[in-house]
Amino acid sequence: MNLTNRLFAILMCLTAAIVAGCASTPAKMNPAAYTAQALQATASVKSTQVPPEVIERFKTFNGDFSSNNITMHTKEIYAADVWFRDPFKEIHGEPEFEAYLLRGSTAVAQYSMEWSDVAEHDGDYYFRWVMTLR
Repeated sequence: MNLTNRLFAILMCLTAAIVAGCASTPAKMNPAAYTAQALQATASVKSTQVPPEVIERFKTFNGDFSSNNITMHTKEIYAADVWFRDPFKEIHGEPEFEAYLLRGSTAVAQYSMEWSDVAEHDGDYYFRWVMTLR
């Protein structure tokens, strides 16, 4: 797995939900414990030197919630061992993550993402945005 994909795995585990839609799930791990587990699992691939174009690719991908974009580009943006958690689901692994995005995209008639800022601290990246779903 290349460094860019691993960095996106870290980015994803630290970003909030981008998916609308609910799926039933078994009992979830404590959110803090899940985040700690994801951070520990991805600690070896942290980098404070993420090129700006990598961040822009992440933003571009997450700005288009179409099934075509998800199908064509999820594997380019997210690592095979992506960690994801939102209020509805906890996911570890790209195939399940892509399927979750696709399920969510079918439930959304209108989507927009307005990026506020990106911050880095000790190799962890934090994205802040305003998302509109209808």
